Amino acid sequence: RGTLLKEPRDEEEGRMLVTGNDIGEDPAYVPPPTFAGRVVKPNKYPVCEQVWMEYLDCTLVKESSFGKFVGRCNDAKVALDKCNNEQREVMRKKNLAESKERKRVIEEKMAKMEAR
Repeated sequence: RGTLLKEPRDEEEGRMLVTGNDIGEDPAYVPPPTFAGRVVKPNKYPVCEQVWMEYLDCTLVKESSFGKFVGRCNDAKVALDKCNNEQREVMRKKNLAESKERKRVIEEKMAKMEAR
């Protein structure tokens, strides 16, 4: 990572001059977490975080060299997939219920407009 470039100022008016070379880094940027040179993304579903951490521990720490390729982390992966699928189904049902409610509201508004 580089450093922020200094921004030139207009001496007469004290304002910032913007040129094409004044592009620097975002000071609010936080790099993603890494382990052993790999970016470790968080799991999509917070409910499955514990299972996700167990899977990462197996693949990146315990069996990082060879064991993960011969199936030593399969149980953790199956548990993670099961948890993610269950949460995906919960979200699907929630989104379906919200969609039906939105559709009902729109149909009511359309019926009122047609009745005018």
